[in-house]
Amino acid sequence: MNPTTVVVDHDLATIAHHEAAHAVGALVSGNAVPKVRIWQATLAGWRGWTDMEFEESPDGDHAAAVALLAGVAAELAWLEEHDVLRSAWPHDVDASGAYDRTVVHECLARIPRAQRPSFRAVQGEADRLVAAHWGRITDLAARLIDARCLHHVTR
Repeated sequence: MNPTTVVVDHDLATIAHHEAAHAVGALVSGNAVPKVRIWQATLAGWRGWTDMEFEESPDGDHAAAVALLAGVAAELAWLEEHDVLRSAWPHDVDASGAYDRTVVHECLARIPRAQRPSFRAVQGEADRLVAAHWGRITDLAARLIDARCLHHVTR
């Protein structure tokens, strides 16, 4: 018998998990995810976008911040689960979350100071969300890899 080798596109997998984590983060906080998509931006590079709808309130901004920070946490979890050495990462994972972190700061700035969690506290919530819902994130990422675009995500 010949062994079968499965070639995994690390960039595609990490981006799919990043976007899936955003979606799951929104869903577990009771918010809507109208659309999640990934596309091949370059020969070796993938991009993604998740449309999420949150209530315009301190609770909504907090939930959005957690969902946004879950993206990079999921990329890191996938890379660790697959024993991908940092030198072999498909892209700069920290940089892939730069836009998300900017939006998180905007979300936190809208929360009244007396209620505002620290960035570090929200990052911890995002890390725990990814760990608690890893199965759901990987399921959604697999569906996203197959379909490239999912509408009205509910699971």
